[in-house]
This record gives sequence, structure tokens and C-alpha cells, in this order.
Amino acid sequence: MGKLKGIRFLYISRYWIPFSGGAELEGHHFVQRLMSEGAEVEVVTFHPVELDDRFDVDYKITRIVHPDFDPEATKYDAYAYQWYDWNRSELFNHLLEGHENKSWDVVIHYNDQGPQDFLYGKHERFKTSWLNIGRIWDPPVALNNGWEDWPWRLGYEMMLFPTQYHYDATGKNNDEPAMVLPPAKVEVSSNIEELDDLDSRPYDFGFVNPIYHKGIGMVAKLIGMFPTKKFLIKAGNYQAQDFLQYLNRWHDNVEIAGWYDDMNDYYRSCKAILYPSMQEGFGMVSYEALANGCLTFANAHPVMMSACPIGPVYIDAYPEVTKKNYYKYHMTWTSDQHNEAMELAAETWFDEIEDVLEDPERIEQLRSKGLEALPYLEQHIESCYEKFYDYVVDAVAKKSI
Repeated sequence: MGKLKGIRFLYISRYWIPFSGGAELEGHHFVQRLMSEGAEVEVVTFHPVELDDRFDVDYKITRIVHPDFDPEATKYDAYAYQWYDWNRSELFNHLLEGHENKSWDVVIHYNDQGPQDFLYGKHERFKTSWLNIGRIWDPPVALNNGWEDWPWRLGYEMMLFPTQYHYDATGKNNDEPAMVLPPAKVEVSSNIEELDDLDSRPYDFGFVNPIYHKGIGMVAKLIGMFPTKKFLIKAGNYQAQDFLQYLNRWHDNVEIAGWYDDMNDYYRSCKAILYPSMQEGFGMVSYEALANGCLTFANAHPVMMSACPIGPVYIDAYPEVTKKNYYKYHMTWTSDQHNEAMELAAETWFDEIEDVLEDPERIEQLRSKGLEALPYLEQHIESCYEKFYDYVVDAVAKKSI
């Protein structure tokens, strides 16, 4: 019998697009984990019908979509903002109906769905009807110093943060209850059986999801600095991937990766993985790369370092503001300033990578140490979720008294 048997959850998320991967897929895994413990789960979202049939779901999805919604009128990654005020009013009605019918024991608000919408926290019936839990991965754009500026009293009984860094940083100005709850599932389920000869791998560097906040501006410069190295660039499943065609056109040492049924095959084609992302809620790429025996070079971002303390070579090369609030950096710096920052970062990355590649002994030490990362994460995940289940069971019991 699962710990959550008989407990009814509503999971509110603006998007519900598991096939996009990343945090979107993690939401699907989170719901599945709750159900594996016996919970009943309903998801409510502003997103239209799933555009991919690779994900069969065995939970209820309530989609709040305006009758005049036009998929051609909005960029795909902004679907949920079309008819947004109408969507929020319908969400309020859905919650009101759930309150009247006593439909849920726990309501989880993912990212920005919750108190700031229709003054949720002012409605006592919603605060007393069920246990309210917040879950957030990306920092609100308005925070000048990122998570350390976390100012809100959201009124949740519990706030779930993905890493210890989030927990510590937000706690500087906020004493509301919180706990660390990492991603619900690791896509790579086991380490490579034995470390192979890196020279047998056809590509020197791999890079996943070439969009700006993932570091493509820096990687594009790095490609030119390593003209004799082969790069395998893997497209992401969301947002504009315009850089792909340019990289393929500008550089002879770039190949664009196609679809992989098993991403392990992608990683095991690459000697090293570049992970220079400037904005992450967690940073699972490090674990996936390390488990596949790749050298892993990652941005020394506090979130990523907290998420994966074992294995990567962390490189500190970006402007300090990117660690605090990437969006502020992206929106307020000029294109010339961005370009200069990426040039300086690429020089630092080039030097750090060269130092590693020139030391075969260090390469093997890093690869061996990297195999410790996945077992560490799996143990961390299980420990955190057991604590979360215990909290929910206890809190729901107290709520019903």
C-alpha cells in the first residue's frame, strides 16, 4: 500500500507539454510518482491538447482553453498566455467547484499559478478546504538578485524548492515553511557498464538545446576556437532553434543530431558535454552526461553546483548578474555587451578545457569520479520524497480534524 493512498491531488500548471522534455516532462514524472504511492491526481492547465502521442497518461487532465483559441496566432511556447484573463477566471471557477464538491485534499501550485492570480490567498475557503503547496523552479523575473530577493509571503503551508541553494537563498528574507524536493525521476537509469576509450567516440563535444539562455552564444564562439574538434549539436524540443541552421552553415566541424529513441546513444557518441547554461531550475544534463562516461564542463551557476556537487568541471566565466537574474542581464544589456561577455567567457572556457584535455590522468579521474554522481542523486531523490510523503500524510490528517 502506498503512503499516499486515498489522498486526492490537484496539480495546477500553466503548461502541460511532457514531450518538450526538461521541467515540462518532470511535471509528468512528478504526477506519476504521486500516483505510484496511491494518490489520485488531476492536472489542470491552460495548454491545449497534447501535440505528441508518445505520452499516454493515466491521470485526469482538465484543459482550460478558450473557444476562440487560435494555435496559429501565438508562438507555441506562449500558448498558455492567449486569453490569459479568461483562463484565470475559469481556473477560479474550477477551484470554486472543487471546493463545493470537496474534490481535493491537496492543491499544488506550480511556478506562478496561485496567490498572484485572482488574490488566491485572500479566499479563506481555498485556504481551509485543502492543503496548499507551492512548487517553483524558475525565479520570478522581478527579483534583482534572484532567489536571494525572495520577498513574498505566499501563504502556502509548504514551499517545494529543487535544490539546497534555492532553500538557503530564499530563506534569507522569508521564514515560511519550505523543503527541498528534487526532480521526480532521472531519465538515465544507470551508469555506463564500464568506461570506454574516449578516442572511440566520434565527436569531441556535445551540446544540447541551442537557445540563448542555455549558452549557445558562448558555444558558437567556442566552436570557432576549436576548428579541429567535432561538435554534435542536439536540438531541444521547445522554443526557437534558429541557431542550428547557422551553425551548420558557418562551421564545417558541426553536425546537427537527429532524433534519438535513447539519449544514452547521443551522450556515448561524445567525449565531452558542454553545459554552459545561464538559467536552470535544476540541471539534469550533468547527471545524464556523467552517467554515460562523458567529461562534463558546466557553468559554475549556484543552482547547477548545488544540484550536482559531484563530477563536472565547473567554469566561472559569465558576468555575475547571470547568476542572480539571467532575465535582467538578457533584457538590460546591449547586444554589444552580450557579445563581449560571450567572447570573454569563451576564452575562459577554451583555456579550462585545454588544461583538462592535455592531462590524460585527470581525464580518467574525472570520468571515474563522475560515476558517483548518479547513485548520489538517486539516494537524494528517494530520501527527499519519503520526507515529502510523510509531511503530506501528516498535514492532510491535521487539516481534516
